[in-house]
Amino acid sequence: MAGKKLEKELTLFNAILYGVGVILGAGIYVLIGQGAAIAGNALWISFVVAAFIAAFTGFSYAELAGMFPRNAAEYVYTKNAFRNNSLAFIAQWIMLFTLIVSAATVALGFGGYFSVLTGVQPPVAAAALIAVLSVINYRGIRLSTRFNTFSTITEISGLVLVVVAGTFFIGKTKVDMFYSPSGMQGIFSAASLIFFAYIGFEEIVNLSEDTKKARNIVPKALVISLAISTLFYILVSLSSVSILGADRLGASKAPLADVISAVFPSGGLLMSLIALFATANTVMVIMLVASRMIYGLARNNSMPAVLGRIGPTGTPHVSIAVVLMFSLLSLLFGGIKTIALLTDLGIFTVYILINLSLIILRYKKPAIKGTFRSPLNFGRFPVLALFGILSSAYMLTHFPAELFVIESGIILVGLVLYKSFRKVVATKRKFYADLFRKSLDAISGADLFKETLKYPMEVSSIMIRDVKTVSPRDNVKKIVGIMNRHRLGSLVVIENDKPTGIITERDILRKVVSKNLVPEDVTAQDIMTKSLATVNPADSVVDAIELMASRNIKKLPVVDNGELVGIITASDILKSGEEIEYAVLKKLAKFLPVSRTAAAG
Repeated sequence: MAGKKLEKELTLFNAILYGVGVILGAGIYVLIGQGAAIAGNALWISFVVAAFIAAFTGFSYAELAGMFPRNAAEYVYTKNAFRNNSLAFIAQWIMLFTLIVSAATVALGFGGYFSVLTGVQPPVAAAALIAVLSVINYRGIRLSTRFNTFSTITEISGLVLVVVAGTFFIGKTKVDMFYSPSGMQGIFSAASLIFFAYIGFEEIVNLSEDTKKARNIVPKALVISLAISTLFYILVSLSSVSILGADRLGASKAPLADVISAVFPSGGLLMSLIALFATANTVMVIMLVASRMIYGLARNNSMPAVLGRIGPTGTPHVSIAVVLMFSLLSLLFGGIKTIALLTDLGIFTVYILINLSLIILRYKKPAIKGTFRSPLNFGRFPVLALFGILSSAYMLTHFPAELFVIESGIILVGLVLYKSFRKVVATKRKFYADLFRKSLDAISGADLFKETLKYPMEVSSIMIRDVKTVSPRDNVKKIVGIMNRHRLGSLVVIENDKPTGIITERDILRKVVSKNLVPEDVTAQDIMTKSLATVNPADSVVDAIELMASRNIKKLPVVDNGELVGIITASDILKSGEEIEYAVLKKLAKFLPVSRTAAAG
C-alpha cells in the first residue's frame, strides 16, 4: 500500500465548505462566551482584530499554496525558504501539536452542549466523539466530505438564526458596543483567545493532495472561507451581546443556545443540536488535516515510513490511528481556555515562520510563479507578510509566561524525536550501503544474483531535492555555465515548477557545437529532449531502476502532481544500498555495470 496516493475528491465548493466548517465551529459555538467574559460588549472588536491578523497570514498561505500544493504544507514552505530540515520539521511539529490539542478543545465544547442535553460528562462525550469521527475519516474522503457538507450547512443555519434574532435587539437596547471592562488590553487579550476561532483557514492547504487542481482551488478556498467566516463572527457577536449581555454570555456553558432561548424559549434545544454538528464537524476536519500532516511528513522522510501508508479505503490509516490516540490524551491537558491559549501560542509562532518564508522565497526563488499573489507589494516585498510577522509577534506578548515554558518543552520533544529518527535512518542506510557495495565489488556476476538484500525504499527517501534547472528561454551559454559550475551532465527544463524537458551535454554537442551555432542564439526550448521519463516520489527505487534500464538512462526527474520535486540517479541508488530482490537484479544485469560506472564517476 505504500505506493498508493490519496484520492483527489475535493472541488472548490467542497474546499470552501471544509474551511468555513472548521473555522465557524472551532470558535463561535465554543469560545464566544470566554471571549465575552474578557472583552465585554466590545467582543465584536476582538473578532475584527483577530480577522486582520488572520488575513495578513492568510494571504501568505494562499500564495505559498499556489506555489507548492502539498500536504505537510508548513514543512514544505519552510524547507523551501530556509533550506533547513530541522526548522521545517519544527514548524510542522508545532502546527501538528496545536491541531491535535485543538481537536480536544472543540471536542470538549461538543461535550458541553451534549452534557446540557443528556447529562453525560463532557470529557466522556468528547472521547466518544473523537473515536466515532476517526472511523469516519478512516472510511474515506468521500464520506468525510458528505459529513462536512451537511454539518457546515447546518451550523451556518444556526448562525443565521442568531443574526436574524439579533435584528430585533441590535441598536434597540442600551448596550455600549465599545465598552470593555479592561479597555484595549481586554480587547487584545480576548483576541488572543478567540483567534482560536479563526484556526482552520490554514488547514485547507494541508488538504492539497485530496483536492482537484489544488494549485488553483486551494488559494481561492482559503481566502473565500476566511471572508465568509469573518462576516458571520462580527454579526453573531453583535447579536449575542445585544440579546444576552456580555456578563450572561460569559457565564454560559452553552452560550449560543442561551442566546436563542432568550428570544425563542423553545429554540435553545434546536441551537444545542446545531452546535453539536458544528463542533463535531470541526473536530473531524482538524483530525483529518492532522492525519494528512503526518502522512506528508512521512512522505518527506521526516517520520517513519509506516505513517505514510495508504490503507484499503484510500486513507492514511496508520496516521489516523496516531491522531486518534493523541487526541484522546489531549483531553487530559486541562480546560478549554488553557488548551485554546496553548494552541494559539503555537499558531502565532508558526505564522511568523510562514510569513518569513514568503518574503525569503520572493527574493530567493522569484522564478517560481504561483496562481495567487498576496496584495500590497513594494517591488518584490510582500507588505502584508511583514504585517503578519509584526501582528503575530505582538499577540505573543499577551500569553502567560508558563505557556511559553510548555511550548518550549513541546518544541524540544519534537526536535529530539526528529534528530533521533534521522540518526536511525542514517545508521540503517549506511549499514545497507556498505553491504550492497561489498556485494557488487566482491561477488562474481553469477553469484551476485544469488544474493538478496531486503531493504524496501521509496524514491523520495534518496532523491536529490535541490535540483538544478533552467527555463525554456535560457540560452545555451547560460546552460553550459550552470553545467560547468555544478559539474553536471544534464539539466531539467522547467516552467512554473513543471518539467517540460531535459538537456544533456550530448544535446548541446550534437545540436549546437557540431552545427557551429552561436550559443547565445539557441535556447533550451530549441534543443531539449521533450520525451521526459519521470517517477513519482512514492514509487519504489526498484521501479526507478527498471525505468532507467528500459530507457538506458542514468537520471530520472521526480515529479509529484505535475511538479518537479527532485531527481534520482543511478549513483544515488548504489550509494543508498537500496534493497533489490534477486529477480530484479537478474532483470537488470545489463544495466548494473552502467550504474557501477556512474557511481565511480
